[in-house]
Amino acid sequence: MPLSDQSFVRRELDFPGALRQGASGAAVKRVQEWLGYHGNGTPIDGKFGPGTDRALQGFAARKRIAYAGEVGPAQWAALTEPLARVLGAGANAPAGKPYPQLVRWFAEQHLLAHPIELGGANRGPWVRFYMKGSEGESMLWCAGFVSTVLRQ
Repeated sequence: MPLSDQSFVRRELDFPGALRQGASGAAVKRVQEWLGYHGNGTPIDGKFGPGTDRALQGFAARKRIAYAGEVGPAQWAALTEPLARVLGAGANAPAGKPYPQLVRWFAEQHLLAHPIELGGANRGPWVRFYMKGSEGESMLWCAGFVSTVLRQ
């Protein structure tokens, strides 16, 4: 099964449905994490309030995408694009390279995306991606990073 088809990856990338002020829950938390990743930080509390709305306005302006008070498919795709790009890197992998060179190439693709923790130690979409959906203090994601690169 391709890495991009696994359920923990789909949970990170699949559009969760429209979100607007007053919404709360895991999908809002993911929006807030990605906003922080893109430099439009807001508290990661899972509550879509005025701070999240302002951060989305700033993000949309920087990315030159429309935002009318609701996170729709276009905003979600722009937020999660770095992870989607890393997953799609296989389509651009250099052909005919020996395995060690391919491993290095894939690792470089991940590092170019600047995977970071968001919302605390060993937390956020990158950690969940590398740790097959898990996050938290016990999830030391460096091993997950290496395993993911090798699987790709």
